[in-house]
Amino acid sequence: MSWTNLSFSSGEILTASKTNALQENFTALGSQSTGAPTLVSVNQAWVVFSTNGHIMNSENVSSISHTQTGEYTINWGKSFTASYGITFGDVTTANAADPSVRGFRGFPVAAANVTVTYCAFNNSDTAKEDINGTVAAWQV
Repeated sequence: MSWTNLSFSSGEILTASKTNALQENFTALGSQSTGAPTLVSVNQAWVVFSTNGHIMNSENVSSISHTQTGEYTINWGKSFTASYGITFGDVTTANAADPSVRGFRGFPVAAANVTVTYCAFNNSDTAKEDINGTVAAWQV
């Protein structure tokens, strides 16, 4: 789909052809087709992965490396400029009695990939843990 510049006059009847052109513009905008307005801070890539780094579902992610316990390097299928952000989610099997606080750290090491580390923290120790995770990235 390509973007089509449209204009409407006040009181103009919305015809089927203009409705179709509007729908095509929404599709072009969503897929960032040539000529479409650029959306900023919109999710550009995402992945859902298993504890061993297997990709279960994704968009614009070429691969994941499970580099060590709790650490994953995500290789984007598209390049970002130097300024991009990530969000991270997980599914953990820790029971309710576990006093640890869990969190992640993300290190965008290059426009082409990011390394994320998942850790459990408590009063006596910090330990990396393997998890099922989700990471989303957007251009800032």
